Amino acid sequence: MLKVPEVKSMRLRARILLWAKIQDQLLWDAAQVGNIQGMKTALSNGADINWKNSNCRKHCIHFYCAIDDTHSPFFLVFNMTPLHIAAIENKINAVQWLLSKGATVDSRDDTGRTALDWAEEYRHSDIVTLLRVHS
Repeated sequence: MLKVPEVKSMRLRARILLWAKIQDQLLWDAAQVGNIQGMKTALSNGADINWKNSNCRKHCIHFYCAIDDTHSPFFLVFNMTPLHIAAIENKINAVQWLLSKGATVDSRDDTGRTALDWAEEYRHSDIVTLLRVHS
């Protein structure tokens, strides 16, 4: 997580906070598609590994309208972490990487579900096994 230094300029502080939010969103987006390099870059630029996407409802519906996918926008849910979305999308390499970087396994979204709950629901057995080992 990016620590915002004490600065006198409110404008500079706002820019720093915006930069951090952008990195968090980039990490989440990279996890969604299994882009390990994108996740590494976002994390090295200050992204929070356990950031909860409070914009998921808007973000997800735009994402699913833009691609041809068998999923419906079932997770129009607030406060999913990168681990949640990687588990939902069956991105095992992303799940492994997030866990290796300290992602919180028991974090819950607004429906009360963890990444493990979502992986079980969508029968992503390799991810279920991996998350159970880390629970």
